Amino acid sequence: MRRIARGMNKTLRFLIPVACVGAFSAAAVFAAGKKTPDTVSVPAVSAALPEGRPLMKFALRRVADELDLTEAQLIAAKEIIRQHYGEVHVALDNARAVRAELRGVIRSGKADDASLAAAADKVAAAAREVAVTTARLRADLQLVLDDEQRAKIEMLEARWHKRVDDLREALAEEFGPAV
Repeated sequence: MRRIARGMNKTLRFLIPVACVGAFSAAAVFAAGKKTPDTVSVPAVSAALPEGRPLMKFALRRVADELDLTEAQLIAAKEIIRQHYGEVHVALDNARAVRAELRGVIRSGKADDASLAAAADKVAAAAREVAVTTARLRADLQLVLDDEQRAKIEMLEARWHKRVDDLREALAEEFGPAV
């Protein structure tokens, strides 16, 4: 049982950062910079996302202060986001659903090793799908950026990863290792 729990722990530790990095990368690349004659305003960026994604729109607004995309870059990024949105959306929703399934199996009180392993395998498969779809999106979006913008994204991601790691360490100190 502990072996399965450790496997689930590794899977969840992999899934959460992958999903967040993918979403953050998309937001970072897709965000518009400050209002200047050669850039586009933040509301124009948010309009490219379908309704019902307030967290992504919030991320876009946050990153908007960091990147200065030209109008041509923004148009290209919007098109790439639209092309990939369906597959990324499905992958993220599936990952949420299989994590909920795993929680249900754990909470049922009737979980045996086989059912836990099967549920954990579904979570791992969903994590792989999220990683693959977000990597495709990221690769296509990277083609739109110049070297300076790519460096900014790397810096933003490094800063974000540090914050996530610090939070994870603080939670582990307070509550023990994550399960």
